[in-house]
Amino acid sequence: MLGTGCGSTFIEKGEIVKNKYGLQENGMIYQDPFLDGTIEDYLSANGLKMVARQMNMNELDGLALYQASQKGSQKAQDVFYKFGYLIGTALQRYVQSFQPDCIAFGGQIAGSMKWMKPGIQAGLGQEQSIRTKIKTSENGTLSTCKGLVYLLNQKK
Repeated sequence: MLGTGCGSTFIEKGEIVKNKYGLQENGMIYQDPFLDGTIEDYLSANGLKMVARQMNMNELDGLALYQASQKGSQKAQDVFYKFGYLIGTALQRYVQSFQPDCIAFGGQIAGSMKWMKPGIQAGLGQEQSIRTKIKTSENGTLSTCKGLVYLLNQKK
């Protein structure tokens, strides 16, 4: 999930996965190395701005890029494609190891999935992108809250 940062949860047979499939003890990937930094550096609002800057865009924040993409700006759509490619590339090692049926995206960035999805698939590689469904949460905030309630109930 992408808000201002990169949150992640891996679920297997209804349970949150931790310390397995190359995941850290907390089960999250934001702190893992990626390119010249961490996954968080690249798969976050700041990472999206970095891609936009590299592509010489005036619009740097997600909403402005989304609005430009909606209006048909190929350059803005290309920013989302490249950002999607970074997502796919960063997730590739986990997808290869974990073999998920589905990757679900939530939060505001999920609204830009139509431009990011081809990049995510390219970053994952042909075999992984064919086998793994990519979905978006219709209501990322609600889904996050439902997940938290589920976790709290599990601890009782």
